[in-house]
This record gives sequence, structure tokens and C-alpha cells, in this order.
Amino acid sequence: MAERWGPGDREAWKYLDQEGQFQDGTPFRLFFGEHPHSRSDKTLYADLGDDAEPVAFDGHRVRTKIVIEEANYLKVSGVSGSEIRKQCWADIVMNDRLVYRYQGPRNATDVLLKAREVLLELFELPVQLWQPDFDGLVGRKIFYRNHPAVVDDYWPDQGCVYVRSEEGLFPAAPWDPEPIGAVKDEILSPHIWWFRGPRMCG
Repeated sequence: MAERWGPGDREAWKYLDQEGQFQDGTPFRLFFGEHPHSRSDKTLYADLGDDAEPVAFDGHRVRTKIVIEEANYLKVSGVSGSEIRKQCWADIVMNDRLVYRYQGPRNATDVLLKAREVLLELFELPVQLWQPDFDGLVGRKIFYRNHPAVVDDYWPDQGCVYVRSEEGLFPAAPWDPEPIGAVKDEILSPHIWWFRGPRMCG
């Protein structure tokens, strides 16, 4: 255990690229100090600016909100007859920014059960969707179905990205015999490999 406590000398502070936020959206800078502020050896602090003393930080680095909504819609069919049907979806909001929307099996209970899985996958992405520039998501070079590609667009309200082949066309797939130059897919699609380099196994 360190004998000294607190952030230490300002010159030794190591700032994070990521900011913290209060509930009203007011930002503050985060940094690792020289010494821990608790017996758990936590060294993360908040710089509140304006010559204020640094404050120990044990908060949420990314504030997360899940909004689940159920609705009814009218399905019109001249064959089977019209019917009012149900639908349900969830919005994942991080630092007041919509980052992902997904449809559920038409009821809030099942949509809620899926939320934990979706959140874990979103935080595992190598792009920080809650950042204003999405940490370079658009324009990022990736592999799509093992072929070089680039992300051309991102639609958080659909949970999707638009992926363009860098070789002109993606090879034809068994279910689509015509090769195509671009495709829209979910940002959590297993067909996306986010790193240009050999995929590591084991």
C-alpha cells in the first residue's frame, strides 16, 4: 500500500481521452493520479477546472440509459384482412447520444432481457460510439466477410452501418448470386472484423 494518498503533482497526472459527465451533461476531465485515493488502490480522479481541487472518481465513465417503448400499428392486407399489431424496441443512449436501437419480439419483457447482452457487445466494440465523432467509425477500414472494406455510414436509429468493398465488389454469396459493392448490416454483425490484420485465435 502506498504511503501517500491523493492525486500528487499535477505534472504527473495522466489524462484520459474520455471525459466524464454529470447528470446535467456538464463535462469534467479524468486523469490517473500518482497515488491512490482509497484502500482499493483506485487512482482515477476528476479535474473540475477553475483551480478547483481534484476529486476522487468512482463514477460511471459512460452514462448509459435504456429506453424501451411498446407501440401498436395497423397492418393492412387485402388477402388476410387488416389487423392492429404490436411492436417493441429499445434505444441505447450513452452520454445523451443515441448509439443503438434494436427491435424486440414485440414485448418489453423480452426486449429488456436482451439489453444486457447488447450493452456488453457495444462496450466491446473498438469504437467509442458515445464520442461526438464516434471515434473514427465512419471511414474505418475493416474486413467484411473476410474481404477488405470500409465503413461509409452509421445509422444509430437502426443499429446499422453501411459497408463498402475496397475491391470493387464483394464476392457473390450463396443466397445472392450477384456480387455487390456495398451492404447494410448491423453494427454488431458477426461478419464484421474491426481490425485490419491477422485475426488472432486461441
